[in-house]
Amino acid sequence: MKPACGITCKTVLFDFSATLPMDGPLGSVLAGMFGYQDAPTVSTLGAYLIYLVVAFAGPLSEFRVYLSTQSSALIKAVTVLEHAIEAGDLNQAQALYVPALAAYQRIAPAAQRLAELDNTINARAITSTNASKIRPSSASTGSNTHCSSNATSTH
Repeated sequence: MKPACGITCKTVLFDFSATLPMDGPLGSVLAGMFGYQDAPTVSTLGAYLIYLVVAFAGPLSEFRVYLSTQSSALIKAVTVLEHAIEAGDLNQAQALYVPALAAYQRIAPAAQRLAELDNTINARAITSTNASKIRPSSASTGSNTHCSSNATSTH
């Protein structure tokens, strides 16, 4: 019995046999390397989708765990840095800045996908438009080498 929509497992989705035949040189290479078919069916597409889900589920899960652990490390590093800044200990804050920056740089590729998050936590995001929101520190003695050229000085 055929379904009402007319689609079965053997329904051909599209046909590239005129453009890229499987018996041609490129078609043969693609068929051998990737399982290329010039006229794939619904069942072939289903098999590829299942493969993709299985193939990417593990790495994506591992990346999620990596981001979670690195984000926790960043939060801890920034919290310690923040306490040193609040205590007015400039030498300690300067020493803690490098580990906090390293923790941020490990998640930067993912954070940069979220521009608002990146702008909130990265020092290079300090521009003349948002510099007024930052309190100048009386203990500030040096310039931040990680700020871009359009950053304003707070000392």
